[in-house]
Amino acid sequence: MTASEPILTLAIPVVGPEAASDLGFTLDRIAEIWPCPMNSIVVHIGSAKGALSDFPAHIQSHPVQPTWHFEADHGIYDAMNRLLRHCASPRILFLGAGDGPLPGLR
Repeated sequence: MTASEPILTLAIPVVGPEAASDLGFTLDRIAEIWPCPMNSIVVHIGSAKGALSDFPAHIQSHPVQPTWHFEADHGIYDAMNRLLRHCASPRILFLGAGDGPLPGLR
């Protein structure tokens, strides 16, 4: 593994824009722990019809800029499996929208 490859991916499955408030909370907690931008945060939106523009402006322009994937899924475990395909590191931490990582994770 080279220094430029991430060692941890944060994977966040989200139902859709209706969970924007919960997702915003999670992104805020991530920004508190890692003040510099992380390059390996992946968000899976459980809707193939959605787009980032469906989310409020504060999510679209959040300092934490995840990689977004909009794809229909069949529930949380299917969403988590779909997220795995987009994770670029050997370690993956799944967070639910509305969760915050513990400060010691830094």
